[in-house]
Amino acid sequence: MASREFACAVLFAAVASAQKDAFIAYPQDTVTYSTDSAVSRGTNVPLGAFFLHGAQFQEGRWQQLIPSRYLPTTAGNIVAVSAVCAGCFTAPTYRRLRITLSATTATALNNNFAHNLTAPVTVLDGAPIVGWQTQQWGQIPFDVPFAYDGRSNLVVEFRKEAVLGSWSSHAMPVNPDRPDWPRAVGIAGAIGSGAADAGVAAGTDTPLQMRLHVDRGATLTLRSDRLLTGSLNVFALGGHFDISLRALPASVQWTFLDVAFGARYAITGIRGQGLVQPTFLLRPRVVPASGVDTSTFAIPIDLNLVGLRLALQAVVLEGGSGQPMFTNGADLIVSSN
Repeated sequence: MASREFACAVLFAAVASAQKDAFIAYPQDTVTYSTDSAVSRGTNVPLGAFFLHGAQFQEGRWQQLIPSRYLPTTAGNIVAVSAVCAGCFTAPTYRRLRITLSATTATALNNNFAHNLTAPVTVLDGAPIVGWQTQQWGQIPFDVPFAYDGRSNLVVEFRKEAVLGSWSSHAMPVNPDRPDWPRAVGIAGAIGSGAADAGVAAGTDTPLQMRLHVDRGATLTLRSDRLLTGSLNVFALGGHFDISLRALPASVQWTFLDVAFGARYAITGIRGQGLVQPTFLLRPRVVPASGVDTSTFAIPIDLNLVGLRLALQAVVLEGGSGQPMFTNGADLIVSSN
């Protein structure tokens, strides 16, 4: 009996671990953004800091909007956020960091911060120790999980007061930039400037690259590292990209793709909603014991492919049995080399 209880405990721990590690990556999962000229290619406002020649970025308020097509299509809790420190010259520590999430129907952000938070939930308000390291993901667990409904767009807000002496920036998807992503809004200032509590943004910017960690369900992510020579772009001719499916071990998954996202649709018996028409279906695969199934694809050097958009989603039969579910969506645009 004891051995059976032990086996059940081990199985439960493995399941919990697989669920805990599930995340979406917006817009994708690489750590190689912003590896050149880190300060100019990253952002100091939401999580970093900067002080030079009179410029001060120790305080900041930042909001960005993540469209629902990149988020899980089934309801669940968002329990943490991660970002990539592009250049941690002096890794930031915080006197205070407040993170707020809000569901929204908006498709773009207003410069008035309060206007964008229609249903705000403060998920963290404290002084977390992140342990930032250059070109690595740093995770910030929430004190309060955010109940995501599986349908809404999402506003993520950071209100940051960094310790004086911090000097760092965090990665942004600028290689190349994607004008179809909603712009972030933000404001920054020196310690004591009140920027962290400002009511109005000073300008717009490219969104912060982030992961949102969820406590259940299957998720799909894309990864394409920058080319080492030439354009230094991601999803570039002559490069490659990974499709990774995170789910319970032994889950069966079918990934499918089209040239664009479409209107949401439902299929009886499948949880969540479809975002992509199954124009092209990849061969079914089984998720290994690690809980992560990754397929790698080369991008041919063919100029006719530049600008090609692919939207992807998967249907997953968790654990090989039970009710299947739709994952979140992800997309890419092929860039030049």
